[in-house]
Amino acid sequence: EGNKQVLMLESLHQGLRGRRKVKMPKNFRAIFDSLGESKDATARTVVWALAVKFGDPTVQSRMRKMVEKESLPLSERRQFLAALLNSRDAELPPILFRLLKSDLRSEALRGLSAYDDPSTAVMILKHYSDFKSGEKRDALSTLVSRKAYAHVLLKAIEAKQVSRKDLTADLISQLRNLRDPKLDARLKSVWGTVRKSTAEEQKLIAHYRRIIGSQRQAELRSLGRAVFAKTCQQC
Repeated sequence: EGNKQVLMLESLHQGLRGRRKVKMPKNFRAIFDSLGESKDATARTVVWALAVKFGDPTVQSRMRKMVEKESLPLSERRQFLAALLNSRDAELPPILFRLLKSDLRSEALRGLSAYDDPSTAVMILKHYSDFKSGEKRDALSTLVSRKAYAHVLLKAIEAKQVSRKDLTADLISQLRNLRDPKLDARLKSVWGTVRKSTAEEQKLIAHYRRIIGSQRQAELRSLGRAVFAKTCQQC
């Protein structure tokens, strides 16, 4: 019976994905009181995530503390953080700044793109040199997401705090999509004029188009989805 209840709660949570706030069902408080301290990690995390989805301020406040509680399993803290990010918790940025020095660094870097906080760019760049390759990518994706962040990023590149080589073509495109003349001029000074694809690059594009149209399409679909989620979806 308990497993069925957890499966139903997980299905409910999945069904509400993408919706920030939902009115709490009348009987949910009793379910939370029953499972909120369960020894079953799956039951515990899903019921807490739903409580945040239903706008329970008490649970939201407790969850912020649990995200930073290193004695908890990392997977559980990761799910709690995802729930707070999905609800666009307004009090989350200071916690995300502290998480830049934790095992939840990548999640914090990506999450900061959702907040227009004047301290974000400075805090990210403060720790940038300590980040691994993938984490630097997450950091840069957030820094090119807003005009204010982008200006701070380009200033850091001018000061050689960040290597200009770290800016890949898709990140350059995101900077241009911000449509800020001052930003474009600054970008040109640190990066130069963006050139059209070379003949060799055009050959590669044609090659990959043939692969996409081949019988290997199904085999490559899952890999393509992962690349899209990591790179393209950031826009």
